[in-house]
Amino acid sequence: MNKNLLETISPKYLGIIWATKGLLSEKLEYFEEINYLFNGILNKSKNSEKTTLLLGNSFGNPFFLTHIQENDSMIEQNLDQTLQIIKSLNSDNKNILFIGDKKIKLTKFKDFKIQIF
Repeated sequence: MNKNLLETISPKYLGIIWATKGLLSEKLEYFEEINYLFNGILNKSKNSEKTTLLLGNSFGNPFFLTHIQENDSMIEQNLDQTLQIIKSLNSDNKNILFIGDKKIKLTKFKDFKIQIF
């Protein structure tokens, strides 16, 4: 288990955008850590969808996970959907952790602080 990831997540984070080359599965790097943060729900959420959005709580605050597949042709639309949902949370937390390929454009998230992990 990667303790750096678990230690990075704090009450100041609104969520995680996680971009991988493959579908959501236990074989992905950080799967175990993110599954832990979401109380094991990733084990139940594995599917053939290229994008997964989960909402939960962390430290008593709303907390989201968006998993996207890097080669998804609808990546922009899926990120737009994520943006609309997290804006609707009306959270004071504006920090989002990004795990993945730095080539993915997150310019639409200009109202949030993106930290690259």
